[in-house]
Amino acid sequence: MLMNVPVDVFYEASICCYLAPLDLLNLGRSSHSLRGLLMTKKSAYVWRAARESMSLPSIPPQLSEPQYANLLFCLGCQVRLYVHHLGAEGTC
Repeated sequence: MLMNVPVDVFYEASICCYLAPLDLLNLGRSSHSLRGLLMTKKSAYVWRAARESMSLPSIPPQLSEPQYANLLFCLGCQVRLYVHHLGAEGTC
């Protein structure tokens, strides 16, 4: 049912406008179709609005919005992401 909604309505008039970054991340991970909508550059403004509503620091230029949300809110080792995108060194 949700996937029958036009993309612009899904982004603008739906729940996406009111979610926190972690909620968007979890929603994007819940199905292949939602991943296709939320993990693209076209959805960057939805992620940016979610981040700005929480007064989070600016995103590093090397990371996408979903990567930044993952870095901030997800548990577990982030060293590979950090090393790959920010050029740092380290191990878990």
